[in-house]
Amino acid sequence: MYNNFEVKSEFLSSLAVAGVDGTMKRRLRDTAAERRLRVKTGALKDVSCLSGYALTRDNEVLTFSIMINGFNTGTYPIKQIQNQIGLLLTEFQQATYAKRQGI
Repeated sequence: MYNNFEVKSEFLSSLAVAGVDGTMKRRLRDTAAERRLRVKTGALKDVSCLSGYALTRDNEVLTFSIMINGFNTGTYPIKQIQNQIGLLLTEFQQATYAKRQGI
């Protein structure tokens, strides 16, 4: 869908934007991830999902999907984990990664 010119803009506009609207309006505000994550959230009993696209510091688009199940806590700590992963994805930078890897 992302690479299909005929539907890309409609598809992306259907996804929630971190810190801005939909199910992500109150999540990741005032962070590097605000406006840099477009996602679909989903939940069932003891299941929480977050899937979508992250824009890195290099302006590279990453596709990701996080599915967590079998937890016996409330959803708040699970959403915090998802938020941290999303934040890390938006903060990713090739040069920093290469330096850490000795490349």
